[in-house]
Amino acid sequence: MLLTLFQKQTFPEQLLWFIGFCVGGWIASKLLIIAWEKIILPLTSKTESTLDDHLAKNLHKPVSRLLVLGSIYLAAQLTIAQAKEVQNFVKPIESVIYLILVILLATLVDSILKSFIDWYLEDFASKTDSLMDDTLFPILRKAGAVIIYFIATTVILGQFKVNLTGFLATAGVASLAIAFGAQETLANVISGISILVDRSIHVGERVELRDGLVGDVVEIGLRSTRIMSLDQRLIIVPNKEIAGNRLINWSQPDASTKIKLKIGVGMDENLERVKKIIMDVCEKEPSLSKKNPAAAVCTGFGPYFIEILIIAEVSDCRKGGSATDQLVIGIQEAFNREHVSLPFPMQQILLQK
Repeated sequence: MLLTLFQKQTFPEQLLWFIGFCVGGWIASKLLIIAWEKIILPLTSKTESTLDDHLAKNLHKPVSRLLVLGSIYLAAQLTIAQAKEVQNFVKPIESVIYLILVILLATLVDSILKSFIDWYLEDFASKTDSLMDDTLFPILRKAGAVIIYFIATTVILGQFKVNLTGFLATAGVASLAIAFGAQETLANVISGISILVDRSIHVGERVELRDGLVGDVVEIGLRSTRIMSLDQRLIIVPNKEIAGNRLINWSQPDASTKIKLKIGVGMDENLERVKKIIMDVCEKEPSLSKKNPAAAVCTGFGPYFIEILIIAEVSDCRKGGSATDQLVIGIQEAFNREHVSLPFPMQQILLQK
């Protein structure tokens, strides 16, 4: 009935009604934005979950734009769509509206995806020790946006009768060329994802690479891993080298490590007495583990000494060097105090007439 009423009017009257409906739709969208910001956003901020906060924050603009577009389309259908004066412009205008509608729907879907990923990162990923979700979900967010807008582009091209076979073939060839040119980068990215999934190393752990480099992991990125060496130099290692080579993680399954120290004492020393002196020093050293006491064992005869091997545990592998330093100082002082000889190299020469 309403459509018949507008069709009986003259074209200028229909045009005025069309403009009025469009202005009304624009005003309604502005009122929606105001109500969204003044009512919906404050209500969502009072809930425990942040999902509604992210949805309310990201959706109000796409929804308001869809409302404006819907009001324009509805106004045209009610008023001027059937007028003879605009029949030559109906199809082009419908094509433009269709293009805008697809873009707005793609934006709406992209905003929903962004809201869910932001919600997961804020409510769940921030509370876990793993870096996998913190790194992978932003990548999924970007990949999802690319897929959404790629689908929107193909739909628009199909509406405008563009040959999608050639377009998809060109996109496939271009993606193949990019993948071939960036194969090293892709290999590092895939290796970075495998490191995050496997959880073989974490930020803050001390590692030793195949070439003997020892340092603490500062950052695990998608392309490379940053390691701070013991001499405070930042080493950037491609993830492919870490994932494809042997790696020693000193911090797993825990940060404790063993230190070994060899000492040579005189042949005529009382070895049980010497071992007791060494054990007394180890017990007084605060950096050594008291849960797993140190051990001193005689390992063999040298050319002019008897070798004693000291094995002690340090709770933190980063303190291994300082613990060894203090242990050497303590044993040297104890040996001087107890008159334990540390023999020097000797050579015996026999002279015959």
